[in-house]
Amino acid sequence: MTLLRKNFFTFLLFLCSCGVFSQTTILKGKIVSNLTGQPLERITVRLEEQEEIVMSQFDGTFLFQHPAPGEQTVVILSPETETVFLRTTILSDAENDLGEIRVSLDRRKNLLNESALVLIDEESIGEEDSWNDMNISSLMTNSNDIYLSNSGYNFSAMRFRFRGYDYRYSSTYINGVNFNDAERGGFSFGLIGGLNDATRNRDAVGALQPASFTYGQTGGVVNINTSAGSFAPGGRIGAAYTNRNYKLRGSALYSTGLMSNGWAFSGSLAYRWADEGFVEGTFYNSLGIFFGTEKQFNDHHSLSFTFLGAPT
Repeated sequence: MTLLRKNFFTFLLFLCSCGVFSQTTILKGKIVSNLTGQPLERITVRLEEQEEIVMSQFDGTFLFQHPAPGEQTVVILSPETETVFLRTTILSDAENDLGEIRVSLDRRKNLLNESALVLIDEESIGEEDSWNDMNISSLMTNSNDIYLSNSGYNFSAMRFRFRGYDYRYSSTYINGVNFNDAERGGFSFGLIGGLNDATRNRDAVGALQPASFTYGQTGGVVNINTSAGSFAPGGRIGAAYTNRNYKLRGSALYSTGLMSNGWAFSGSLAYRWADEGFVEGTFYNSLGIFFGTEKQFNDHHSLSFTFLGAPT
C-alpha cells in the first residue's frame, strides 16, 4: 500500500513538471503613432487567416492567445489610421513578439483634426472637410452691417452660424467670380491665408438682400474686391507675435492707387512662422503673395489682373 502511494505521488509530480516546462503559443506587439511614438489604444488587430480579432490596450499592446503556427497576415486597422499588413511566421510553443508597430494617421480620415488647427488662424474657417462646424457669419466680418460684423468677429470662436445656416447656404466671390469649391460647396479660406490686408475690401450682403454681383444666397454672400484701383494709395507694414498656430507674422502692402494715366498697381507679402505652435509637436510655415494691376479706360470699362497664392 505504501509503495502504491509513492508511485501515485511520483506520477503527480511528473504531471506537474510537464505543466511547468510546457509553453503556450502567443503573439503580441505594441502599436504606436508613427509621428509621436505614443501608444495607440482601441486599434483593431486581426489575424487574416484564422479571422481572429483583438483590440490594443491603453498602452498600445495587444495579445493573441493560441494563434495557429505558421505563416500569418496581421492586419492593423481603425477609422483613424492607415491600414497596415504584416506577414509573420508564428512559431509553435513560443512567445512571438512583433515589437513596436508604427502606424500613421490616415490624412483622408482626419481632416476634422487638421481643420481644427486651421480654425484658430485669424479669420479663416478651415479648408478641409469639417464643413459642418463652419460659421457663415465670419464671412461677414468686414460688413457694414453692425449685427453681421459683431457676430462674425466676436462669436466666430464659438462657431456661431448666421441664422443656423451652414456653409452650403453662402457664397464667396472674388472680383465678382464665385470661388466656392465646386466639389465641396464652401469657400477655402486657405487660398487667401495671411493676405488680410490684400483681401480686406469686401462687400457683404446678408440673407436674400439684393447684391450688385449676384442674386444672393440664403446664408448671405461676400465679394472680395482685389482690383488694384480699389486700394487707397500708400503702404502698410505690420508685425505680430501670437501663441496660436504660428508665433510670428510679418506683412507688407503697398498700392499706387489709380494714377493719372489710368493704371493702378498693388502688391502684398505676408509670412507666418512657428517652430512649434499652440499644439505641441506642430510647426507652421506659410507664405502669402499678392499682386494686382488694373487699367481703367473710362468710368465704365477697366481691365484688371490679380495673382495671389498662400502656400502653407
